[in-house]
Amino acid sequence: MAVVILSHTVADYNTWKPIYDADAARRADAGFKELICGQDAPNSVYIVYETDTPEIIQQMFADPNLVELMKEAGVTSPPKVVIVK
Repeated sequence: MAVVILSHTVADYNTWKPIYDADAARRADAGFKELICGQDAPNSVYIVYETDTPEIIQQMFADPNLVELMKEAGVTSPPKVVIVK
């Protein structure tokens, strides 16, 4: 089991959150169980997942559909990912 910690900035958290929530099936299908999703500043998002296959996160970010969805949601920085095994 591994923990994946993801962070990025968004233009507006209240715009980003419903789009993120609507994409839950993609994360579940990839084997990610969300432990925490929140913000420490108005535009800084932090998400913590538990998974058996942490390397899938890089494949997910390479998916053009997810890239478009992130743009629509107002993601303004590339995601930073830390994997703790």
